[in-house]
Amino acid sequence: MHFDTIKTARLVLRKITPEVMKYVFTTYDNESQMKFLGLSNVEELVREQKKYAEGLSTHNRKFEYFQMLTLDESRVVGWFGYHTWYIDHNRAELGYGLFDETIKRQGLMSEALDYILPHGFNSMNLNRVEALT
Repeated sequence: MHFDTIKTARLVLRKITPEVMKYVFTTYDNESQMKFLGLSNVEELVREQKKYAEGLSTHNRKFEYFQMLTLDESRVVGWFGYHTWYIDHNRAELGYGLFDETIKRQGLMSEALDYILPHGFNSMNLNRVEALT
């Protein structure tokens, strides 16, 4: 499967959609799922598998996010993207997370935001983005 990516100065942002998650959970073995998702233990994998089994999207709500990878694409360091995407209302909530304490406070989220916000407005046709802090 081809994965859409965006390169920034310090990151590769790999687009994750429900279709990508279906592919990962139906074709990858457990070890490959953990590596692809950037998970560090089996408990995290079980939690993600349960989320997938229970359904990732609900009526009129979807998600689209990007994994944040190192430039050489060897390690997933976080995620950034849209959830609670109300497609009928063209709005979504913005969320993010970094997995490694040593890379926090280096401006990676600001760098990713420069690419993720235009993606939401231009590719997802959003007219409203919400973010809670």
